[in-house]
Amino acid sequence: MAAERAGNTVRVRFRITGSWTSLRVAAPVLLREPHGETLRETVVEFDVDTATYEFELPEELASSTLPWVEVRYPRGEKRLVLSEDGRWGR
Repeated sequence: MAAERAGNTVRVRFRITGSWTSLRVAAPVLLREPHGETLRETVVEFDVDTATYEFELPEELASSTLPWVEVRYPRGEKRLVLSEDGRWGR
């Protein structure tokens, strides 16, 4: 799992393995940011072995640096910390 930000959009990419690669089902995913907002995806895109979820940040966070984001998905949650190159996770 990895995430990146472009303007007000945060994109979280999941790698899909096994029989899930043929299903193309968007599992419910939430994004929580340090200011307390919990967001639901606005767009889900599928590739051969990845699903990319897009989240729109509220306007008041447009200029905020987010040192971490927390991704909540059906089988758990993971906190991704901002790296030097401006991405979260791997």
